[in-house]
Amino acid sequence: MKTVENLLKIARGELGYHEKNSPEHLDEKTAPNDGSRNFTKYARDLAEAGYYQAGKQGYEWCDVFVDWCFFRLCGSREAAEAMTCQTGPYGAGCEWSARYYAGKGRLDGTPRVGDQAFFGDRDHTGIVSAVDGSAVTVIEGNKNHRVEENTYHIGDGWLSGEFGHPFYEEAVKPAPQTESKPNPGHREIAVGDMVSILPGAKWYGGEEIPAWVLGKQWKVAAADGERIVINESADGKNAIMSPICEKYLTLKAETQPIQVGDRVRLHADATVYGSSARYSDWVYRSDLYLRELSGDRAVISTQREGAVTGPVDKKYLERVGA
Repeated sequence: MKTVENLLKIARGELGYHEKNSPEHLDEKTAPNDGSRNFTKYARDLAEAGYYQAGKQGYEWCDVFVDWCFFRLCGSREAAEAMTCQTGPYGAGCEWSARYYAGKGRLDGTPRVGDQAFFGDRDHTGIVSAVDGSAVTVIEGNKNHRVEENTYHIGDGWLSGEFGHPFYEEAVKPAPQTESKPNPGHREIAVGDMVSILPGAKWYGGEEIPAWVLGKQWKVAAADGERIVINESADGKNAIMSPICEKYLTLKAETQPIQVGDRVRLHADATVYGSSARYSDWVYRSDLYLRELSGDRAVISTQREGAVTGPVDKKYLERVGA
């Protein structure tokens, strides 16, 4: 199976492998000719499989190691390149690998186990083996001339915060059915639509969605049946290129006109109408009611009747439910 678990098993099996000074003993993890001249079995095997525009023996090999792990997982160059989004012959370079992921809409700042992580100015790479908050553990080739597993914090000056998402077998299956509400837009979501993500949603394939993503509206960059790729946030402050099932999305409020009495949710960037003041944090997490509407000025409340919470521009509201 071409799964994350199996890829990590392959990668971890290479921990401790040391590069060689010459083309001898390439299959041995450590040997008398261990050194720093970048001779590895990874470059040899990929050259034999027809990878890249030329052989990479003797070159920096961090990206070559990543490609070799996927080649072992898939059993063929064509299948491995498709999984890692490589649409050209330059995948031995970190910059090009990141570009290939971006070209398929699968490069963003959210790390997931099994991702390809990029470091610095795209001058080093590895495979994400664990994620714990902002701490990310990566299996790296050509780290101190060998294969190592190390933990970093995103933004520590070395781990760049860019992660490519390969097409694993479990990631191309529809997400498990949940009790999340279907898209209430009464039409198919299309490229260019602004959408919000319903509570309980997961990425296409089942991974958890970070809370900050749930609290924003997003522009649809690609739509292929139930598989939707979201891109730039409504406020232009965040960009992400990740697929999600259509059933977890709802068209923004302007597409579905809100009316007095509707249950609504407040956008994470909303402020009190006519000011820069924010509501209490719990208000942004609550289902509210639209009590009054006059032009763009909407009055909201946690109750259908009685005291109101306050006014807000209607552009910051989205209707909850159909």
